[in-house]
Amino acid sequence: MENGEKNNLTIFEFVKEALIRELGTETYNQINENYLNKC
Repeated sequence: MENGEKNNLTIFEFVKEALIRELGTETYNQINENYLNKC
């Protein structure tokens, strides 16, 4: 179970880093805030 959680975190971090590279940190933070507000 721990291994699966670690893999999920790694995938999330990878996607996050890719988005930051593509969009820039400021844009990523705005998207992240919007997403968190919807949850």
